[in-house]
Amino acid sequence: GPNPQECGPAPYGVVPDECQFVDQQTLKLQEAPESVPTGEMPRSILLAVERSLVDKAPPGTRVNVIGIASLFTNSAGGGGGKGGGSSGGSVRTMYLRVVGLQKDS
Repeated sequence: GPNPQECGPAPYGVVPDECQFVDQQTLKLQEAPESVPTGEMPRSILLAVERSLVDKAPPGTRVNVIGIASLFTNSAGGGGGKGGGSSGGSVRTMYLRVVGLQKDS
């Protein structure tokens, strides 16, 4: 087989002049405080926005969002669990990939 010493641990590099970059932003959408029952915390969900939707909603802005419900998986534990074996534990977190965003008037 190939010798792992030939390429080193990271044989690839980024060539900035040949890359295309896309603006991205992560937002947290929270329930309106007046719709939350007394004594409860407002629910929230993460939003992923790209391109022309970036920087359209500063903190505190009320918005209407159209998005695609998606999941991302986080590994649970990080190797500090008991037994040293693979527990297969992971946490799936829902987020919205935003395709439309409108400020409330």
